[in-house]
Amino acid sequence: MLYKRREFLQTTGLAVGALAFGCVSSVSARRKPNILFVFVDQLRSMDLGCYGSDQVKTPHIDRLASEGVLFRNAISTAPVSGPFRGMLMTGNFPLKNGMVFTDHFLRNPAPYFAEVCKAQGY
Repeated sequence: MLYKRREFLQTTGLAVGALAFGCVSSVSARRKPNILFVFVDQLRSMDLGCYGSDQVKTPHIDRLASEGVLFRNAISTAPVSGPFRGMLMTGNFPLKNGMVFTDHFLRNPAPYFAEVCKAQGY
């Protein structure tokens, strides 16, 4: 299934919002969808089979891409690992969450993504 970046963000935003406000509490613990983030360093899309590479064989990542979400056009406002991961965990830019360099610590008053998921039984 291919999503456009905007559609994915809208769907994910609604799901996280519903989790944060307890709107999906009627879903049993057995039926909760799996959430998987794959964070890699120094891997470019041109090195993956799902993006057309025939130089490197990546069957497991290709399968994840075919069964999940594959972005064809995405950018990062912080293309360094620590600040980017900080943005994913908090939903805030590095200047707000404090993770402007990889060796800095997060400072964010809002609950992190993991805390919201934990509160919902993940």
